[in-house]
Amino acid sequence: MRKWTQKVKLQLSERITVEVEHKLREEIRAATVDKKPFTDPLNDEQRMTLDNRTNEQLEKDVVVKFKEVIQKA
Repeated sequence: MRKWTQKVKLQLSERITVEVEHKLREEIRAATVDKKPFTDPLNDEQRMTLDNRTNEQLEKDVVVKFKEVIQKA
């Protein structure tokens, strides 16, 4: 069970990180004057924002995933 739990959390974390980073980059692009895609590395403040958003979303998604599994059992 522990391996499965870790695997699910890792998969969710990887998926959420990609989605949240994409959204953050879109927000940065929308806020710039020239509207060019933001491809630069994230600075410390942006990285903290990314981490916070990822953690918040991960907490929500883990609860939903476990509820789905419990209902199937």
